[in-house]
Amino acid sequence: MSAFTTELEVELVGTRSQVVTLRRGALGFTGLLAQSIAGVAPSTSIAVPVVVVAIVSGNGAWFTWVISTVVMLAVSLSLAMLSRRFTCAGGLYSLNSCGHPVYGAVTAWVGLLGCVTGGATTPLLFGIFLQSFLDDLGLHGSQGVLLASMILCTVTAGALAWRDTSVSARFVIAIEGFSLLAILSLVVLVIARHANHLLDLDQLQLRNVSAHQIAEGIVLGLGAYGGFEASCSFGLEAKKPHTQIAHSLVGSVAGAGLIFVLCSYVLTLGFHGVDIAATHNSNPWSDLAVACGSNILRYLIQLGVLISVFSMFVTNFNVWSRMLLTLSHEGLLPRTLGRVDPRTSTPGIAILASVLLDIGLQLFLVFTGYATRNLYTLICALTGYWVTVSYVLICAAMLTYQVRSRRLLWWHPLVAATGAFPLTISIFGSFIPMPTFPNNIAAVLFIVSSIAVLAQLIYLASRKPAILARIGLSVGKNIA
Repeated sequence: MSAFTTELEVELVGTRSQVVTLRRGALGFTGLLAQSIAGVAPSTSIAVPVVVVAIVSGNGAWFTWVISTVVMLAVSLSLAMLSRRFTCAGGLYSLNSCGHPVYGAVTAWVGLLGCVTGGATTPLLFGIFLQSFLDDLGLHGSQGVLLASMILCTVTAGALAWRDTSVSARFVIAIEGFSLLAILSLVVLVIARHANHLLDLDQLQLRNVSAHQIAEGIVLGLGAYGGFEASCSFGLEAKKPHTQIAHSLVGSVAGAGLIFVLCSYVLTLGFHGVDIAATHNSNPWSDLAVACGSNILRYLIQLGVLISVFSMFVTNFNVWSRMLLTLSHEGLLPRTLGRVDPRTSTPGIAILASVLLDIGLQLFLVFTGYATRNLYTLICALTGYWVTVSYVLICAAMLTYQVRSRRLLWWHPLVAATGAFPLTISIFGSFIPMPTFPNNIAAVLFIVSSIAVLAQLIYLASRKPAILARIGLSVGKNIA
């Protein structure tokens, strides 16, 4: 048996030495790239962050995405360097722990926070987009429809993640491909309608754009790349983990970045002279399709964005379940979560636990009246802070490992600084001035939770050093 699977073997209760592992060689490069692309969910990002950045940065929106892409390429390259040396199922948590156990501990907290909050907000976003889609069709939704759509989204996504890794990979790439095709068709239509003045000098010369607008747009835009690290969670299931995962990480960020720059430029071009924020639709791309005389594209884009959110949720289950499985095998979570289903070779118990937890949270939000856009914005802002922290730790982990292993090259600190410095500035810069509601609540919660995490780390280091010592034990090293 491969050295890369022995750390994640699971002995089934009631059997005689029967061992079930995650399926080796289940994903090739296309499957890994599909997971990272679905994690980023570019169609959803085009519908939300690209629009928000266009409102904030105005004619400088496209340039904002150029800078954001460069920053995230540095982060993805840092993670790619770690993935070439280590293989794991714990994803970002495991690879960050290769730099230092404290990095892993903080990332584990971020991952667990994502399990809880993402399980509520992603189906909520699905429900919000569904309500908008139904409204455009003349069918008015209700709280019952919202709850039913959230639960259906959760159960179906969980079932796909449990059924088969390769099947879910093919499914998410097909969905994202359809969504992007609909949006890019509109992009081509807008370009054709503005062929005589395609070179928008207002945008290219950054007219009426301040440095503050660019900086604020970068802070908002960086979160659009969140989830690119999804392929790292399939280190034990990839055919060639040490090369294909690295390529999928950098490729997904580069591809998404090019699409964001293009779509941002075209969106501003299409709404030239019109305030995007004044549109009445939750997805201004739909209004742009109508303005271009294509009602069909309007509905296709809305449907595409809707199912893109769903594909992102499937990938989330894949990532969360493998992180829970890893934490279980390292003795940091209950042993039951570490069981692999013998029928599908997937973390069945972890997936089931995530589904049940998510449904419970959704029931609570709907019946208490908290299932609103404001709550979605608040939770996304809070998790955005912590995801940014985990990305800073990627750069720190890469640099720490290179120094410790005596592999440091002159350009490694440059890559780490290109990723970590702007991300760190984006965190502190978001507090000056203090954000408005509901992001101000998220900022306060981030500060409070930071103090709590710091206190926990101090406690573990002084009273429970054995726990910190277990972090990262399941990571397999490539000694070649």
